Amino acid sequence: MKKYLWLDEYLLSKPGVAKDYKAEWDWHRYMVGGKLFAALMRPSDKYDPAYAEKDLITSSATPCWRSFCATNTLRCCPAFTPTNAPGTR
Repeated sequence: MKKYLWLDEYLLSKPGVAKDYKAEWDWHRYMVGGKLFAALMRPSDKYDPAYAEKDLITSSATPCWRSFCATNTLRCCPAFTPTNAPGTR
């Protein structure tokens, strides 16, 4: 996730943001008040090929933010979670 170091720095610069690492999922999680709002991850090859071995950013997104991402060449996928990802093998 080295190409997203700028995003890590940006998120951590916001007031009240805490970061932790969820080893069993290989997620770097960002929270405010204990509530998750973003995560950086790279799912292993045991997950659906749409997600496996790809750098992913997941966030709580407003419709405006989703629209911005879609129009600025960021690929938006349905939400990924390790426990219900389609095609989990």
